[in-house]
Amino acid sequence: MQKGDFYVVKKGINHRVSSNEECLIMLIESKTTEHTGKVKSQITKSIDEQKY
Repeated sequence: MQKGDFYVVKKGINHRVSSNEECLIMLIESKTTEHTGKVKSQITKSIDEQKY
């Protein structure tokens, strides 16, 4: 993807954001969305720990 691109991930699709270089992203989702879905790992944060 390039600067200014927009991508919609359909509900229920597992995905993981990554980049070879530093980048800024904006996620638009409901407050109750678990950022790692049902998968628990070292990067999982509770909804209370996530910034809004």
